[in-house]
Amino acid sequence: MATKGQVLALLVEGLTPKQVAEILNCNPEYVRATRLRALVPGYARQFASYERAKRRSVERYKTDPKFRAIHISRVQESRRRAKARAQEARA
Repeated sequence: MATKGQVLALLVEGLTPKQVAEILNCNPEYVRATRLRALVPGYARQFASYERAKRRSVERYKTDPKFRAIHISRVQESRRRAKARAQEARA
């Protein structure tokens, strides 16, 4: 398994995330996430905040019928617009 130190050392040498992933035999997503966690201040905190918000939203969707109805109507409207755009593109 690739470590943070190995990933960062190869990135400092100028390799792309894809090349680093091939050398270390890991996912390119892991390399990109490791780079972000190391280089972007507060990235881990922002990601944790996003995950908490996502969990709250899922919980609210399960327990609040009004919230669920609003969400479903927004999804239906979005799909309707996407379908209309696809039909326009075909014409």
